Amino acid sequence: FTESAKPLPYVKTLDVAVTKTFAETLRTEYDAVTGENLGALIEGASSNLLTQSEEITGTDWIKINVATTAFRDSALAPDKTMSGDKFVANTVSATHSITHGYTFSAGQTYTFSVFLKQGGNKNVMVTFGTTSNWEGNLNFARFDLQAGIITTGYSENTQIQDIGDGWFKCSITATAINSLSTGVNLYLLDDTNGVTFTGNDVNGAYAWGAQLEAKPFASSYIRTEGSVVSRSSDNLNIDGNSSIPEGGQDLTVSIDVSMNDAYNHQSYSKLFRLDGQPLYMQSYATGVNNWMVYTNGLSLQLEPNISSGVTHSFTTTYTPSKIAAYFNSVETDTTTTFAPLIYNRNSTLSLGASGSSQHIDGHISKFSTYAQALTAQEITLL
Repeated sequence: FTESAKPLPYVKTLDVAVTKTFAETLRTEYDAVTGENLGALIEGASSNLLTQSEEITGTDWIKINVATTAFRDSALAPDKTMSGDKFVANTVSATHSITHGYTFSAGQTYTFSVFLKQGGNKNVMVTFGTTSNWEGNLNFARFDLQAGIITTGYSENTQIQDIGDGWFKCSITATAINSLSTGVNLYLLDDTNGVTFTGNDVNGAYAWGAQLEAKPFASSYIRTEGSVVSRSSDNLNIDGNSSIPEGGQDLTVSIDVSMNDAYNHQSYSKLFRLDGQPLYMQSYATGVNNWMVYTNGLSLQLEPNISSGVTHSFTTTYTPSKIAAYFNSVETDTTTTFAPLIYNRNSTLSLGASGSSQHIDGHISKFSTYAQALTAQEITLL
């Protein structure tokens, strides 16, 4: 039994508590469907603003024309525990929903994510409340949990991800125009996506892992049990990289990255950075899916459009006479006019961030440096 935010290795005790220090390890994730290792998970800090993330039968959830108590812990959840709750439509001809209250702040962007599975009703709707209080009226989305598709929504603010065993991670992002106390809502829908219908006290949907974040995309799940819980950022830094030559010498840096939400990534997210030195790869701006190599005030275009959840390769080569940028092994930009790079192998190398900020919020599956400028053919073999 440990006072920690995650499981730790076993420590044997006999009669008294034993204290042991553990070194921080990388968070890695695997594709829930294929089992593929996605790589090191790099995320910025976040908080789950909902106080009961798993117990939709709890008192922090308001139920309207649904039954939940009898269906508590009735399904195997995505974390392989028997903690998935079901909410079912009663026999009243009306709307059937559950709501977790929250007071939104004007001008703030929020993302609500929840794991859902059909339980007789395949269609559900997720909303933030009154449409007129949200920019562009983009405050709701409908999901088909049988086909695993978005039936109403927009790609830039609505996501659905198959995580196996009939479960889908559904999320919606919206920006509040006004301050309002509404919270997040889950509606059961009939087979025609109608919000008003008569249930049978049996059919409904399973829900688990509800999360509300004050950011423009969904990050990894943070469990809550009665209060808001925060997670610190993932900071992957390497001190003194011997494969990086002294400044002014030939260099190749390559990184394979998948973004959790390529469209809504943070402004100026860093793929890598030599701390304090003018060499890094970054995004151009929030909402603009644009990645660039940046050196000494010089920007090279990498790629204007990348996909969420897809691994892409970003590579840059440097010689005293040429800098080139590659996306998925294809050269996208080059220049022969620039000031010499100044860096050294004793610099701290940050991966997926700039020190402890500007995180990519995604996975790094491969990173490599070479004390030479690889050729285009050699880059295809990385």
